[in-house]
Amino acid sequence: MGPIRSPERTPMSDPSLRETLELRLFAILRIARAGVTGGDVYDARVISASDLTTLGQPHRAIAVLDRLVAASPERPRAWFERGIARMELDQDALALEDLQHCLELDPDFPGARQWLEIARKALQDNAPENRPPTDTGR
Repeated sequence: MGPIRSPERTPMSDPSLRETLELRLFAILRIARAGVTGGDVYDARVISASDLTTLGQPHRAIAVLDRLVAASPERPRAWFERGIARMELDQDALALEDLQHCLELDPDFPGARQWLEIARKALQDNAPENRPPTDTGR
């Protein structure tokens, strides 16, 4: 019997599968470094979502974080990370809401106040009255 797969079509030769495997490996390494043990799948998933944002995939991160927020709305970390991911997509108003909610849950959440100010400034800078006029070509 021959091999189940041809050598030309291995998981590492398929770009989308390779990316998925690399993301999972990256997440596993980050989870191990963070010391997440046995029970806290929530933290492991938040770390994975954060990594997706870092890797330029905030849409995928938000999909993960939406589920975490729905399942555990009392935990601030997913709210915080979703706010960061939304900032990456220039969804400043939504990011502001997430960061405010994070701080309502935990007023001392690390980094949340700083990111809240960044979101406020981005929202203000992008307000129509603060945008430079555009050349309409007339």
